[in-house]
Order: sequence, then C-alpha cells, then structure tokens
Amino acid sequence: MHKNIVILLNSLALAAALLSGCAKTSVPGSSPALSSRPILFSSLTVDVDVKADYDAVDGEFPSGATVGVLGYCLTQDESGGSTPWATKKTGCHPFMHDYDGTSLHGVMLIKGIDGGWSYSPLYSWYEDDSYLYSFFAYSPCDPDYFSISTIGYVSGTGIEQYNDAPEATFTLPFEDTGGILDRKLLRDAMLSNNIDLRSTEGAVSFQFYHMTAGLRFRVNNYNSDLPVTVTSLTLGGTFNKEMVIEAQTDYVISGRYSGTFTVADAPLSVAPNTYEKYFTEDDGISKVSLLLIPNIDDNRPIMGVPGLEAPRIVMTYRIGDGEVRSFSSILPDMNYRNGMMHDITFNFLGSSLTLSAEETEWDNEFVSDIVFE
Repeated sequence: MHKNIVILLNSLALAAALLSGCAKTSVPGSSPALSSRPILFSSLTVDVDVKADYDAVDGEFPSGATVGVLGYCLTQDESGGSTPWATKKTGCHPFMHDYDGTSLHGVMLIKGIDGGWSYSPLYSWYEDDSYLYSFFAYSPCDPDYFSISTIGYVSGTGIEQYNDAPEATFTLPFEDTGGILDRKLLRDAMLSNNIDLRSTEGAVSFQFYHMTAGLRFRVNNYNSDLPVTVTSLTLGGTFNKEMVIEAQTDYVISGRYSGTFTVADAPLSVAPNTYEKYFTEDDGISKVSLLLIPNIDDNRPIMGVPGLEAPRIVMTYRIGDGEVRSFSSILPDMNYRNGMMHDITFNFLGSSLTLSAEETEWDNEFVSDIVFE
C-alpha cells in the first residue's frame, strides 16, 4: 500500500492575495495567453512511519526543506497544449524551471517557519483550460545532491530548448578515501511526477518514491538479569555513490565511495528483557538511519558494491560488569531494496551474540523503480 506525499496547487487563499502579482513564463517567442491564476503550492504533508530526514514527531518536512519542480505543457513551436504527454514529450520543453546558463534546475519550493511553501518568481497557468500539464518533482532540491538535465536538446539562436522528460542524477557527497563518513550528509532521494493534469482540476498530487535503502540498528537483550552496554558501533566499507534515473529506463548505478559511518555516538545501555532497542540520534527519538544506494548483483539487491566484500559491522560491548568485547561481521545476506528500511538486530543471550536482519516498512512503500516518462 502506497502512502502519498501531496503537494496542493492553486490555494484559493493565496491566490486571492497574489492575483495582482507578476507571473513569469520561460517560453521564448510568442506564447499562448497566460491566465491571472498563479501556480501556487499551499501545503506538503509527509505520511511516514520512519522519518529519516523528516521530523521525527509529526512526519512533516522541517522548515527550510526544499522540493524542486519542473512543469511542461507546450512543444517547441508553442503548440501541443492539449496533446497528451506521451505524444508531445519528445518535442516538449519546460515552461516551469530555472536555467543558469549551463544547466537546468527545478523551481525550488522552500518550506517556511509558518509551514507554508513558497517560490519566486511565480508562474501562471495558460488561459486555455484544455491544456495538459506534466509536472516532475524531486527532493532535496540541492545541487550538492541532485542535478537535473534532459534526454536531449536542440540549439536555437542562442537559446537551448530542452526536450523530453528530465533526467535526475542523485549523488552522495563522499569521496573514495576510506576515512570517517558523516552520516548526517546522507539524504533520502525522492522523486515523483504527475502527468496530463488540467489547471481546472484545482490540485496536483505527487506520490513520491524513495530511491535509497535504509539501515537501522537495534538490540534484543534476552538476558533476564544482565544489562548490555554497547560502547561503540560502526559500519564501514565501499558504497555506491550515484544513481541516474532516465526516462523509459530503471535507475543506473555508478561510482563509489569508501569509509566508515559511526552509528553509536554514545554508549547504549539495554536493560534485561528489553527488545528492539534502537540506536537513536541525539534527540533520543529519531532512529539512526543510514540511507544508502543499493545495487544489483546477479539480479539480487545488495548493500555495497558488486565484487567487493559487503560493508562490515564492528561493535564493542559489555554484558553486565564483564570485560569489553569486540564483534565484527559483514552485513547479513538479504535482499536490500530501495524504498525499504532494513533492521539489523543484535541478539544477546547469556554470553552469546548473534546477528539477524529483516526488511521492514518505511512508509508502506514497496515500489522502488522511478521512471520519468
């Protein structure tokens, strides 16, 4: 069952205040008439069980969060407004975008402290209500993580017209140095689209999909009288760095980085007969979630780079008042899928420690292939 992340457009309250404002179009030349109705983004809600980058309490994007949006409607010769996307996309170029002279970017929506979403300058719908629009969205709208281009383009008189659906490249900002990796630089890549929408429908909904696979870590202490204290926990190895999502294809993985993530920033005490005790962030609520890019090896998703040893867990711990012990193991063998969380569990019974893994729901999101089409 999919959960929806919904961006609502055309908020009547905001429209009333902004009808007199200037609207912008990036379509060169003579364009069909624009309406006085600006395209507005009034709210964005996230319904998730595991929040990752989102607020750990209410599932909302935090203040300052960003979403990039590109909007398409007309073909290069300013026609095709009422033509479905599947027919016009090879000649369609975005009217809603930012272009810095070298690359294409989505219009950035920013969530304010009041919970509202804004962008500037505003775009307007075209006057003709029969026009069909297609929107593509991604988050975070951050050039350090996402770059947006298109499948092809043609050059005009000093103007590049971008054609076909956008291509999204998600890159993690780590190098292949083998050093300490800051887990807080990990991000959840999210993508969505809404095809052939009319302005008269009054709202645009985006069903976003997660492109990363999450790892969380927890402890089961089956001892009836001995506490367990985990004094350190790390995950180290070689990981996938980049994924490219192209029209009509599944994602493509490339690049690598290596190093070690620290999972436990402070000792974790687990009382006797305590189960599913997660490692958490400083707030004591948000579970530590390593958001990684899985790969396919022999048609089976893996965590790590094909041909290399799987990432390795290293833990130090103490049972009761005993000596500090060390534990080392590669990640358990299982299907690590993007769009899913995976619980890595340390099971203590007596003086023994075993490791297990299981797939769990992120936000009931089982579909992981993203296609901009």
